[in-house]
Amino acid sequence: MINCNELRERINAYQFALYDLELFMDSHPNDRQAQQLRAIYREKLCKLIDAYEQHYGTLVMTKVDVEGSWDEWVSDPWPWDNTKGAR
Repeated sequence: MINCNELRERINAYQFALYDLELFMDSHPNDRQAQQLRAIYREKLCKLIDAYEQHYGTLVMTKVDVEGSWDEWVSDPWPWDNTKGAR
């Protein structure tokens, strides 16, 4: 059986790495290497979360929180991007 604490540490490490990488990508949105690395980290994190949830139950943050493309994230309107007359 997988050790709960070790699994949580690995999940936390990938979550931190993704967060840090996404901060970098805020200022370097066209960096292909960063995009590829994000996809790799996201896939590994999803697998770790699946393993954790199979053995220990649901996490507060699930793989749904790390799915989706970077293009969708950066192309969505930001809260301050209101269209004229919209309220």
